[in-house]
Amino acid sequence: MPSRMMFSVPINCGSPTVKLAPIVLFVYNRPDHTRRTIEALQCNALAAQSELFVFSDGPNRAIDREKVSEVRDYLKGVSGFQRVVVKESEINRGLAISIIEGVSDIVNEHGRIIVLEDDIVTSPYFLYYMNDALERYAHEDRLMHVSGYMYPVDPKGLGDAFLCQIPSPWGWGTWQRAWRFFKKDAEETYRLFADSSIDVGCFIIVGLYGEDDDTISETVQFLQKLQKIKYTFFDDIGVLAIYPGTEIYEIAVTPNECFYRRSSSWLVFGSSKSRK
Repeated sequence: MPSRMMFSVPINCGSPTVKLAPIVLFVYNRPDHTRRTIEALQCNALAAQSELFVFSDGPNRAIDREKVSEVRDYLKGVSGFQRVVVKESEINRGLAISIIEGVSDIVNEHGRIIVLEDDIVTSPYFLYYMNDALERYAHEDRLMHVSGYMYPVDPKGLGDAFLCQIPSPWGWGTWQRAWRFFKKDAEETYRLFADSSIDVGCFIIVGLYGEDDDTISETVQFLQKLQKIKYTFFDDIGVLAIYPGTEIYEIAVTPNECFYRRSSSWLVFGSSKSRK
């Protein structure tokens, strides 16, 4: 990971006037995963010029204490970066809160950021790719996220660089100018849009590896909650984008009442009975 590079040759990163984005890594109780993630980063040519901030969450259960301590002991000896800062939480904050608060702190101070979790093995060119993209699009307000990973779809016709409405959290970067629009409560965000008569397209991703009937049901319930506050989706229904090549995508390919529309490589679906 990442499986695709946006640029074959980095353009701006070699310039001493370009400030490299700090790397922020979130870890918990997986020492082997953490070691592999950091060792992959150390193989990047820009590692020695980059600052690494590691957020270590506190144990949620007594059984996790030993592994959390093992991770922290390993982090004390990490080198190969311009600077390594480890921030240890005495309590368990949970991944979502850790990421939201950690990203907010670092990106507000540095203006841009590269974000990783402890189960991501990057390519040796990852930091080149991320920094080059963050520099190239720093003042392009339409772009708010740089994805370091792209699901292995057929790249024919996409080119070396392409835009996608669906971001990936598996190694990503952003700018303070974009992060300031982030809202933790998605329901409240959509309520504000609705109250302001702003029409916004919404895509919900389903079918990712690790998802099951329960998680997909939660997504559908979330869409139903949004409709109760009179937020209008495309065709007055919830629209979900399914990753091609996954089990749910193969199911959806077979025409039935629930799946009715295709757009390029993405399949968009909803309840056909709710259509006008």
